[in-house]
Amino acid sequence: MHPILALQMVNRHTKTIDARLQNACPAHEARALRQERTYLYELKHRASSVLLTLGWLRPFGANGGLLYVEGAAPYGTQQFHLPAQRFPAHVDRAATGRDAPFPADATSGRWASPRTVDQGVAALTRIIARGNVG
Repeated sequence: MHPILALQMVNRHTKTIDARLQNACPAHEARALRQERTYLYELKHRASSVLLTLGWLRPFGANGGLLYVEGAAPYGTQQFHLPAQRFPAHVDRAATGRDAPFPADATSGRWASPRTVDQGVAALTRIIARGNVG
């Protein structure tokens, strides 16, 4: 799976979990969903760190404690936000404008099925473990 697509699948699934948590659900389900969300956000942040280092992602802005990054995927540019405090060097890069953004693309509206989420998790785990894409 393409690394940016993997990141997108995991990111979309965390948003689905957020939506489920906002609805009334049993306490045991809410606890499990919060644990899954925490794990997936940590996975996203660690994989993003590797992808930023390798140049698959690049910062294009920072605001309000968030770092905005983007990466080219097979169907267009994908943008993500990350907690700025975890990526201070990249916040500095975004602030100086040394990296020009990818062209804007509005084709990011994709739905993540459980299978693609599992594939995304596996792909991001490999990226973190190997420290590279491939």
